Formats: sequence, C-alpha cells, structure tokens
Amino acid sequence: MIRRPAGLVRSRAARGLAWGLVILAVILVGAFFARQGSPSAAAGISPQEATATTPQASGVSAIRFTAGGDVGTTSASDASWQKVADFGGDFHLLLGDLSYSDIEPEDAWCADVISKVGAGVPIQLVSGNHEDDGSDDGHINNFAACLPDRMNSTGIYAAEYYFDVGTEARVIMIAPDLTIDGEDYDYEVGNPHYDWLAAAIDGARAAGVEWIVVGMHKTCITAGNKSCEIGPDLMDLLIDRRVDLVLQGHDHDYQRSKQLTCAEVDVFVASCVADDGADDAYAKGRGTVFVIAGNFGGSGFTGIDRSDPEFAYMAAAMGDGDDPSGRGLLQIEIDSGGLRLEFVGSTTDYSDGFVIGPSATAGTANCSAVPARGVPSEVRAPAAISRGYLKANQRIGSATVRRANGIDRWLNAGILDGDLCGGSLEPADLDSNVTVTSGPLGPTPPRANPRTVAIAPASQRNAAFSATAIQMCINQRIYQTGIARANALKARLAGRLTGGDVVDGTLTRGRLGRDVTITAASAPPSLPAASRTKVTAPARQGCGKVKFTGAQAAVNRRIAIASVVRINETLDQLSAGLTGENFKDGTITKVDFAPGVTP
Repeated sequence: MIRRPAGLVRSRAARGLAWGLVILAVILVGAFFARQGSPSAAAGISPQEATATTPQASGVSAIRFTAGGDVGTTSASDASWQKVADFGGDFHLLLGDLSYSDIEPEDAWCADVISKVGAGVPIQLVSGNHEDDGSDDGHINNFAACLPDRMNSTGIYAAEYYFDVGTEARVIMIAPDLTIDGEDYDYEVGNPHYDWLAAAIDGARAAGVEWIVVGMHKTCITAGNKSCEIGPDLMDLLIDRRVDLVLQGHDHDYQRSKQLTCAEVDVFVASCVADDGADDAYAKGRGTVFVIAGNFGGSGFTGIDRSDPEFAYMAAAMGDGDDPSGRGLLQIEIDSGGLRLEFVGSTTDYSDGFVIGPSATAGTANCSAVPARGVPSEVRAPAAISRGYLKANQRIGSATVRRANGIDRWLNAGILDGDLCGGSLEPADLDSNVTVTSGPLGPTPPRANPRTVAIAPASQRNAAFSATAIQMCINQRIYQTGIARANALKARLAGRLTGGDVVDGTLTRGRLGRDVTITAASAPPSLPAASRTKVTAPARQGCGKVKFTGAQAAVNRRIAIASVVRINETLDQLSAGLTGENFKDGTITKVDFAPGVTP
C-alpha cells in the first residue's frame, strides 16, 4: 500500500561513524517496513485504491485524534505532548517541522516523543520544511523510520498519503512546496501531485466516506507572517472539492477560518464566506474550514496581523502579543453528531472550538439550510492598476464561469434520488397519469444528499498577462459571460426542470410529501423532454471604449464579486437539495420512480 521512495534514506555526517552505522541499520529496516508498498504519487491512484477503505477500521462509530505542527523539544512542547497522552486518541497528526535539531539524531528525538506519549498512540507524520531535502534539522525519511506508518496508508508515507477510518473519515497528508528525495511536491493544475490529490478526494466521495480531512505543513491564506506558499491552485482544489477540514502548521500561531466557498490571496471576498463561524457552528457541505496550528511548542511564536486583508477570512486567531496567548494543539472528534474541533492550550488559557454538524432541515421538505451571502458594500479603487490586481479580478470572474459550467454538467448528467429534498414532491408536480391520495403523515423523510458539483480547476497562469486596457476589457468579457451563464442556470432552476432531467427509475418514496401515497400510475404517451440551459449572449462594447482607470478597475471587481455571489446562490440551492418548486408542474412521471413506489 505504501510506496518506498527511490532515494536512499540519509544520515548526517556530523554524527560520527559509530552513530552513523547504527542509525543506518535502524533506518534501512524501519524505512522498508514503513514505506514499502504499491506505487502512487506520480503514477496516480488507481480507482481501486482511491475508493478502498481500511478493512480493519470498518464499523467505527467515533474517531478521536489530535493534531499540531512545529514541535521541537521545549517545556512548551513537553506540555503539549502531555495533552496528547491525556487525550488518548486513536492517532496524532504531526503537521511538520519536527525536532528543529533540539535532540539529535532523528531516532533519539523519536524515542523522546514516544517516552512522553507512549507507544499506544500512532503518530502519523508529514514533512515540514525543516525535514525536506534542503534542511539541516534531519530528514523526513529518518523520522519516518522511527515513527512509521501505523494506519495502513496508501501513498508515500510522510510525503503524500492517505488512510481511512472505516467509511467515517479519510485523512490525507501532503507536503506541498517541499522537495523530498529529489521529488518536488507541487500542486499546480496539470501536475501529477494535483491529480493524485483530486483522485484521493474523489475516491473518498465515491466510496461513501463521510468526512475528508487534509493535513499539511505550509499555508496559503493566513494573517500570520507566512505567504501563500502552497499556491492558489491547491487552495482552490481543496475548496472546490468541499474538503471538510484542512489542518496546517508553519505559522507559529493559531488561526481558524470562516467556512469558505472560495478565497483570494491578499484580497478579502465577502461572498466567499458561506458561514462566518461566529456561533462556532458550521453546516457540513457548505464549504471548507482551514485551521492553522503551528504553535505546538517549537521555535518562535508569531503574532497575528489584524490589518492583513486575509485576516477577514478568519473566525478566530491567537498569536504572540495577544492576551491570553501561548502554545497548544488540536483535539478532534468525529461521530454521528458531526466533527468537533477544540484548540486546547498547553501553556495558555486561550481556547477555541467549533462543530461542523449535520445541516438543519427547512420546512416540511428535508433540505439543508442555505446561508445568506452578501457583497462588500465598498471596493476601494487601487492607487495604481497592477498586474496582480487585474489578475485577481480575472480569477474572481473566471470562478463564476467554471462553477456555472460545473452546474450545467451536473444537471445534464441526470438528477438522482439523493439530489432532491426528502418529502418535497407534491401532487401538482406529478404527471396526470399518476393518481395519489392524501393521508396521515408518514415517517420523517430522508435528508437530501446531493452529488458534489465537479468544478474544473483554474487554468494555468498566463505568463503574458499584463496591466493594460485590453486586459481589462478581456476581464470584463469574462464577467459578462459568467453573469449570463449564472442567470441562465437560475432561470432553468426556477420551475423549468422536468421529469426528463431525472434518471429513470431512481426516485424513492421518501421524496414524496409525507402525506402523499401513489395509488395508481401509468406511463404517459410521451415523456417530457429534458430541460437545457439557455444562455443569452451578452452585448459587448469594443475594447477601445474601456477606461483604464483605478475607478473602473474597482467597478470591475464589484461586478466580478457580484457574479460569484450569483453563481454561489445556485450552488447553495443544489447543495441544499432540489424541490418540486424547481420542476415544471405535471412533468414527474411513473418512469422516474424506483420499482415498488408506484403500483
């Protein structure tokens, strides 16, 4: 299951010959057992691997684990390890930057950790920048030899791998922007590592895995002192695939994001926020929550820049200079009530926590509640029109087009039973050849469980992109296209769907109103045609009329943001579940129902 890297596990020359021979023997044996297995990574994941779940973990009803990064060996990290031991979780996710050479060599550091936590808790590693090929603080292969994989993982342990806990959760660990054994772990569109991650996420969905958690060392959006080192392509992939929780280190502080459906580096886009997390509760499937926990105890302690535009993406944050502040770790529990995360201080009284829980029902139909979204009331004109400002505008506008295309594909693929809210089809929605009666209320209908809308990743960045009036004009046309497609989809969903859009033989009894029973049904002489998205081409002015001014650039950004808001509303509608209101009256026929629903 685990692929062994081609490169030789390294030891540091400074340790001396005697140490070197002993360590080399330990490492070679340990690395073989820790990282041996079938190929993945650059070769990709086979469908069988991607949808497989850990057999011995099946039937698990609750999962408890801890996580944190940037460790070292200090009094603060000792206090954090004690918290790990006291919690007694099923495993611990170590999010990179391990020893900082506080204890050498690597196996001595591992032994110190095990002495504090005990051998009963599997410690699952992923590399940080202090363990990759360019580091002097030890190499990840050596750490992986003495803290080997114990979760029956698939991939390259400590670099790019995942493991399943039954069908309850898939934990994916990656090392973006790091080089390990000569391999650059970059996650850009079209890169094999990007494809590996996408397959690991999609495979979990296909296998019916309930929760997806992705862990890594480096960050992207942050109000700390780091930048978007993992790259926007990776951030977009995690958000577009609706990963439930992303765990990161690197910034030596604690940050918890709002629930996001998109994000832009160095720019706050209010419409990207599905839930601001002010009540410490999120609804599953609405977006992605990022948590940075790089304050386990090692190295320095960094502050939070509350003037950073990216701070507006955060629901909670704590760093150097805050009161209270200090070191700590994450405790996470997953069960039938949802996913609960708590930051537990080891040297501080600061605490934070939240739950990602099942979505609430709405009305009599069992749908998910749709969060309200808004548009920033003001977008300031830039002092100077830079390439980056226009590029950000284009990325925001392009997101609308990509999402609209994904929604159109979702509809055209055929609507399935789980795409509808339970109890949402009423007699008026049914064809005249279907006879129904009304009676006592039946059992609570099943909640909608819609398919994920597959959104294509952003295209590769164009090296020729420039800050010109022509580029501003191109951007405007992208916004116009996005708005036209968003409007067309909204119109299609406003009562224009038909039974022809439903995959034959899929609708179950639970999609009918609780008081509705079908007593007789026959197929109509002719079936309704499937609907189509009818896009009205926008009128366009010549590029010569575009004003290349800061004020116009700000107007363009408002338009781009408004287009994202509009398409997000449609995404929200699909994620909540379709209802009879989305269908043309009288177009759901006998052939749409599963066997046994109609006489």
